[in-house]
Amino acid sequence: DAARTVSSLVLLDSNFASMPVVVQEGRRSINNLQRSSSLFLAKTIFSALIAVLFIFINYSYPFQPVQQTLISTLTIGTPSFILALEPNENLVQGKFLRNAILRALPAAFTDLFIIIFVLLFQQAFQINNNEISTITALLVTIVGFFMLWKVAKPVNRLHVGMMAGLIAALVFIVLFLPGLFSLSPLSFGGYLILILFTLLIPSVIWLLNKALEGLLLLLQKAEGGKRAA
Repeated sequence: DAARTVSSLVLLDSNFASMPVVVQEGRRSINNLQRSSSLFLAKTIFSALIAVLFIFINYSYPFQPVQQTLISTLTIGTPSFILALEPNENLVQGKFLRNAILRALPAAFTDLFIIIFVLLFQQAFQINNNEISTITALLVTIVGFFMLWKVAKPVNRLHVGMMAGLIAALVFIVLFLPGLFSLSPLSFGGYLILILFTLLIPSVIWLLNKALEGLLLLLQKAEGGKRAA
């Protein structure tokens, strides 16, 4: 009775046995929202960076509007819906915004890296803008899959099934519905660029993750020093 009186909670059934369920639901909501927000932030940060970049360089913007729909549906919208409904009882750790941004930055900077170097390769292989648009859309989608796999850990059947379904959907679209998303046939040079950067994506994301982990460790040490002082 005393605990109920001094607490800021109203227990409809006057029974603290309902509290574990409340805590579990809170953890699920926070953790799943944090994962989903990382997916949205990766695209937002990348879009902002690339918009600024193309103000200063004399190249055509590499994406068609409908291709953004493809990228968002396969790497953000569908997986966010699935992850938001998943049970998650892990302890909430760290600061929400910092965790979300640090998870998003490796994918965002990898996308930026890809765009810059694909445009450089365009000059070397004399590839037309339609092919470049297709290549960048596919590569950014692949980066999104790597980002999603990281965010969705730990691995379970739901996550494996989700990834398999999304990859199968991309393959189906490329093979049977390319015109719907303005995906053009690729030349030999276009396939070389696509394969080369697909192989580079895991290494670039890994290096950026390590760099950001080091930065996070420095921030935590700095905060610890301030508290001690």
